[in-house]
Amino acid sequence: MGEAEHGAREKLIDATRTLLWDRGYAATSPRAILEHSGAGQGSMYHHFTGKEALAATALQVTAEHLVARGEVLLAGDGPSVARLSAYLLRQR
Repeated sequence: MGEAEHGAREKLIDATRTLLWDRGYAATSPRAILEHSGAGQGSMYHHFTGKEALAATALQVTAEHLVARGEVLLAGDGPSVARLSAYLLRQR
């Protein structure tokens, strides 16, 4: 996958993550994803089979980020109550 293709794929995923958080799945259209991402017209269907596959990938990426951030916060130094509080009060 070329750098431009990789960039378009990542833009689509990032836009979908944002729109799903802001609007939810039902209110997020493929057109809104394309407009928000700045990716080319055919990019979504070049990289994904459709909105459902793109949303699943966006959710997977979000889950991976949350787990990684949680592991860092929970494995840190200090009392376990402070680490757990930091995890629960973090910005999402």
